[in-house]
Order: sequence, then C-alpha cells, then structure tokens
Amino acid sequence: MAAAEELRDLAYDPWDVVVLGAGPAGAVAARQLALAGQRVLLVEKCGLPRSKVCGGCLGSAALAVLERIGLGQIPAQCGAVGLAAFELAAGGLQAALAIDRRMAVDRAAFDAALASEAARAGAVVLDQTGGRLPPFAGGGLRPIELERSGGRQTVHARVVVVATGLQGHAPLESRIVRRSRIGLGAILPSSGRWASDSAGALRMAWSRDGYVGVAPLAGGRLDVAAAVDPRALVAAGSPAALISSILDEAGFAPPPGLDAAPWRGTPLLTRRAVRVAAHRLLAIGDAARYVEPFTGEGIGWAMHSAVLAGELVAARLDRWDAAAQRQWQRLYRQALAPHHRYCYAMTRILRSAALRSAAVWTLSRAPALARPVIRHLEQPLRHPTPLTGGARGGPGAAPPALPLQRTPPAWKH
Repeated sequence: MAAAEELRDLAYDPWDVVVLGAGPAGAVAARQLALAGQRVLLVEKCGLPRSKVCGGCLGSAALAVLERIGLGQIPAQCGAVGLAAFELAAGGLQAALAIDRRMAVDRAAFDAALASEAARAGAVVLDQTGGRLPPFAGGGLRPIELERSGGRQTVHARVVVVATGLQGHAPLESRIVRRSRIGLGAILPSSGRWASDSAGALRMAWSRDGYVGVAPLAGGRLDVAAAVDPRALVAAGSPAALISSILDEAGFAPPPGLDAAPWRGTPLLTRRAVRVAAHRLLAIGDAARYVEPFTGEGIGWAMHSAVLAGELVAARLDRWDAAAQRQWQRLYRQALAPHHRYCYAMTRILRSAALRSAAVWTLSRAPALARPVIRHLEQPLRHPTPLTGGARGGPGAAPPALPLQRTPPAWKH
C-alpha cells in the first residue's frame, strides 16, 4: 500500500489521543491510554528500533514505575545489566560507591519493547513518520500533519501528547538554560579488559569540559554518553578526541574503539518548556523539561510523567477545558519539580574544579557519606492523587498479544 493510502486510512475518524514520539514517555503514555479504552495513535519519526544518545540507566524510581504499570519484566527481556557500583573520577582521583537497585539497558531494545507493549494494548504504532502541529484556531479537535515516505495527511485528535524530547513542538517552545551543554553518545562493541574491569559498574568522569558516563551493556558492549561544552568539542576536533580527553583527565584510561565509534549528538540539553500544556495539548518527558542527566534519572522521570498524563487525559477527555491544562501543569510540577531542582543544583556545583576534586577525595575515604544522596535518588517518585479508577482490567492487566504495527490496519467504518 502506498504511503499516501496508508496515511489516508488513519484520517477517516478522529483519534482520542495522538502521541508524538515513541521514546519511553510516549510509548508508556500510549499504552496506558489504550488500556483505558482510548483510540490511540503513536507516531515516531524514526524507524524502530533506533538508538538514542543516552546512558540507558534505570534507577529504582524507573524500575518502580515499570512494575506499577505491569511492565517490570521489560528490562530483563531487553538484556539489562545490573549495576552494583558507581565509580567516579575527577582530577586523577577516584572513588567507588555501592549502589542498590539500578540497571543499564540498550535504549534501542528498550524503546522498541515499550512501543510493542503500546501496540499490544491496542494503540496503533506508526514509525518512520513525522508529525507536525499546524496553527490551531481552537475547537474540539486538534489537527496533526503526518508525513511518511513523501505522503502527507492531516489527522485529528481530541488531545495531543507531545513526547518528542528536545525537539519539542510549538506552542510549547523550550527555553534553553544559559551555559547548557550538548550530548554525545555511542555504543562500543566488546572492549576486552575495559569491559571486564567495569562489569557491574557505572563509571563517571568529570572535567572542566563536561562529564562522561560509561555503562556496561549485554555482550560486553559499552554505552558511552556525555554532556560536554560545545566549545570544547570544537576545540577537540572530534567527539572521540574530547571523550578521550575527559576520561584521561579524570583518571580513567579511555576504552578502545572511541575513534571508530558511530557518534551521535544532541542539541543543547538543559531546557524547560515555557508551558507544559495548551488547548488539548500536553508535553511530557524531555519535551516538558530536560536537566543534564548526571544522576541518570531521566528515563524514570519521563515514564512517570507519562503515567500521570495518561491518568489526566483518560479522566478529562470528555470534558476538556482550560482547567485541565492548569491541572496538568500543577500535577507535573508537584511530581517532578523537586527532582529537577536537585539534579540541576548538583550539576551546577560540580562545574567547579575545586568542588569536584574535594567531593571525590572525600568519598574515596568515606564512601558512606554518599548514602544520603543515593537514598534520595532511590526514593519513589511522588504520585499525586490518582485521577481515575484504573485502566481497563486494572493498571497492570496484560492485554492480548498484538504485533508492533509498522503499517496501519485497514480500518472498518
């Protein structure tokens, strides 16, 4: 079927919800809404599976979200690696800290698995499709312009959930924070001794130019993710050169294969949406706010915001008004603003060379001093009063198995 015909099949009837972006936030939101009985279209611009610039860390909060919605098995199914230690280095000093419940997962496998769960719940998953929000004059339905393989079609939805990460969407423009860094990432193949030495450990290197995290993945691979000063990248000449310099300056020998790695980058990282809601439009995950991922909590925050948004949309879909927008802004702020502020403060403090070195020196001699910080990060995310009585069959109910739908079905009308 031609792309134009495939898209035309999607436009016969309005959707209850269109979700833009099939990362953890978008996929979880689509699944929860489909389980609640809504007709949901999940749109992803890239082909699934696809890689992301991300350390792929799932902390206690992220794992708790997955368990609460009945998807606690997903990390293991994706070959996630358990992390028992956090090794940090700065200025040639190193410290090793014991951590509790944390895993590293390949984002390509993890995101595709969540999208498959959305499809199993009844959502239509459409990858390799761009979604754009045209100017909106108001009314009961929002238009969304889809583009796929040269075909274009406008569909309509009662509510649109924006989960497009740093890309964002008007009218939910982002405000970039001053001195924001950019992200760099790559997956290295089996790296021999480096991988075996770091088995079960998340390594973090700090320097004046940014920080680099290296996490082990299944098969001896390494996930290298960094937040760096854009000017430092220009001066270094390549991502590999800059990553190698940061690791070496901090005290870690760079792993082999950095030069040959397929590096990916991001726009400026730390930002927040001017507003997280508009008429029949909500932002979740990184599209709502993004803080430099030093603590590795971004995936958990994104999925938590998706669960909350799903509850709000399911409860207010038939009576959407300005109060629903204000309610989302309040719920999002109550649930995540304290965590954002905590992480943002830590990243700002650690930009000081003296404080970085002092912190690592102190923790190398008294690692127990890190326990309050670790306990804070491992606390469950705050879940404001639920807005619904639960999804169809219960929040953890397993729907009938359905394949990931790469092309939409022929709808019956």
